[in-house]
Amino acid sequence: MTMGKLAEARQQQAAIGEADRKKHDVLALAAQLDLAEGKLDSAKSAIADAEAAGAPPIVVARLSGELALARKDGKAAVEQLRKANKLGKGKDAETLALLGRAQVMAGALDDAYDTFHLALKEDPGSPVALYELGKIAIKDGEHPVALKRLNEALAKIKERKLPARMTAAAHTALGQAYLKQKDTGRAMTNLQDAIDLDPTAADPQFFMGQTYDKLDRPQRSVQHYAKALQLDPSRSEAYELLGRAYAKMSDTKSALKYFEDYLRTNPPAAKAREIGREVKKLQAAAEGQ
Repeated sequence: MTMGKLAEARQQQAAIGEADRKKHDVLALAAQLDLAEGKLDSAKSAIADAEAAGAPPIVVARLSGELALARKDGKAAVEQLRKANKLGKGKDAETLALLGRAQVMAGALDDAYDTFHLALKEDPGSPVALYELGKIAIKDGEHPVALKRLNEALAKIKERKLPARMTAAAHTALGQAYLKQKDTGRAMTNLQDAIDLDPTAADPQFFMGQTYDKLDRPQRSVQHYAKALQLDPSRSEAYELLGRAYAKMSDTKSALKYFEDYLRTNPPAAKAREIGREVKKLQAAAEGQ
């Protein structure tokens, strides 16, 4: 839902009479608007109220699944969206696309792949299904397939006038796919479009940092990694890459700081040993100066 449509929906909601505000369809609408605005506690209450007011089980399951997705609870989202999909007899492309996303979140990529294709069977232009299949193709190393799917997704997102953050996400994924193909020019163009469309997103900043690393321009990569961390401090890999970039710039003090920050994120043992060796080399070099 675009910001304009969201504001319009809120105005329509405000105009609803007091007697009608306890109807299950009005409460379900309130839950949808709360989800769109990220008001998750309020959405949970509205879903419970809608259910108590007699909302159809399919509506409750769908909304509950969306809430679980927003809370990054893949397992609960799969459970609720499977229920909604079954109640809808597997014919709703949006529910299928949401179920696929939940399966991705739960780590069931093979199931998600099949579900997204079912969504495309119901709606060949489903932007979410096309986008997610593109992301799966990146993970599988099928970069030409990824580019095809992601360009199709981007076209459908624009055609259906979906929110800017979805356009930004598609550009980010395209940038990532082009980077995997070592096409740094197209990678940078898409990532910059993503940054312009959604300045609050960490992913395009992170991948822009990787692009500058490919171009051996650490002075620029550190700016983007730092911005990615500012937007998402849990992006632990950025600490490591900042350390490597500063080491390449012979800024030992900064390199050691970010390597130590990375080690504090409890990385896998093999990676921790690798970075530990880098730290010792930098310390030895500093002592020898």
